[in-house]
Amino acid sequence: MLVKQPKSKRWTGIVCAVATAACGVGLVVAVPMVRADNTAKPSVKDIMKRDHKGDNSVAKQVISGKATPDQISRLLADYKIMADEAPDMGSKEDWAERMKKLIAATEAVQSGDAKGVAEFKEAVNCKVCHELHKPKH
Repeated sequence: MLVKQPKSKRWTGIVCAVATAACGVGLVVAVPMVRADNTAKPSVKDIMKRDHKGDNSVAKQVISGKATPDQISRLLADYKIMADEAPDMGSKEDWAERMKKLIAATEAVQSGDAKGVAEFKEAVNCKVCHELHKPKH
């Protein structure tokens, strides 16, 4: 036999169900922004600042042959994150090709390939990439 609940209890159940569903949607939206190690995924801007900005940047360390294996590994991981992102402007195909070359060059540096640094220096051409993919502010 079904017992009819008062209206206030029915509304409480409905509100709880809606709140639970909203939390679930929030988690689904937030999950792609978190990496496997539970840290927030950096933006392309964050990666550029961290790895390319300044006279002592990781990119310049790679070009000069002074980058540590840990720096090269982090740089490679950052470039792979960038490759999964869409460019702010310009052709997605061009972006993908540039990221592919940058990743391959960084992997060559990491493996100790004699041509790696030269390939990296060519692939890390900031000016050309910025002209094609970074909006002017």
